[in-house]
Amino acid sequence: MAKDPTTIAMTKGDTATFHFHREDADGKVIITKADKVFFTVKKYNTTKDTAVVFQKTIEDMDFDDNNHEYHFTINPEDTDQMEHRVQYIYDLEVIAN
Repeated sequence: MAKDPTTIAMTKGDTATFHFHREDADGKVIITKADKVFFTVKKYNTTKDTAVVFQKTIEDMDFDDNNHEYHFTINPEDTDQMEHRVQYIYDLEVIAN
């Protein structure tokens, strides 16, 4: 289980589905779909290695028009190349006009 809201903990080879929505500066949910979304996972290290381990884009996500939420799944093949007992970091980038 994750220790805080910025941590994802999952077992290599498992499937995990994630949901998120966008908010404006006042905390109000943004109801329009973004132009681009990138969920990128990289190995955490101090050498500034920028190699992407896996990435999900808006094409990999479903947008729920009723709840204004994005849904995406991390599949077993996404984590196949990940090493045991190694930390990874993720970045969620949203681009909208």
